[in-house]
Amino acid sequence: MGYGARINAHALGLSTSAIIRLRTTHEHIAACLKRFADMPQVIEVHRVTGEDCFVIRVIVPAPSELEAIVDALARFGAVTTSVILRSEPSKAIQRELIAAASSR
Repeated sequence: MGYGARINAHALGLSTSAIIRLRTTHEHIAACLKRFADMPQVIEVHRVTGEDCFVIRVIVPAPSELEAIVDALARFGAVTTSVILRSEPSKAIQRELIAAASSR
């Protein structure tokens, strides 16, 4: 538990969000993680199973600014980018889910 702040990215001039999927090789995993950490536009990183290795969420002032990010990540492998049109608010973890996990 803890406290956090909700920041309105649009109010800060960061009006474009995108999901970037990156398919790379195992030898590039550490370099990718370092590169993500060095990019202020990268706000979420998920290492995933399947064909892609990472799912990354970025925010930028405009869609045109995605090009530099995609180019920087493409050196590690195949990149697929999806611009987010709208996001729904995150849901809180419900008591039923906690109870189900506790009963295992």
